[in-house]
Amino acid sequence: MGWARANVVYDKTQGMPEYGTIEETMFLLLWYKRQAIKVGEVRALAQSSLGGSEAEDAFKEYISKVSNTRDTSGDFLLEAAKKLMDEGPVYVIPIANQSTRTPKLRRF
Repeated sequence: MGWARANVVYDKTQGMPEYGTIEETMFLLLWYKRQAIKVGEVRALAQSSLGGSEAEDAFKEYISKVSNTRDTSGDFLLEAAKKLMDEGPVYVIPIANQSTRTPKLRRF
């Protein structure tokens, strides 16, 4: 689900979703993302009043939070994923032929 759709669902839903559901997880992630953007906005505004290189850094950090980008240099998970992709696809071979086995229903 994209951020735009998630925001629409978040804004249009009345109340909190059920505990432990995927919707609740999406709501919590979206709330956290909105809080991080708001903190970045306030920091960039405060730093801009002081000026200097810190203001530039704060604004760049705010823009990266809003545009959902991050610095991927040195990201070991990204490197591991690239290595797995280079190895090619994973093939799964069934141990037994499932079509010959017919399930039996028990009646109580």
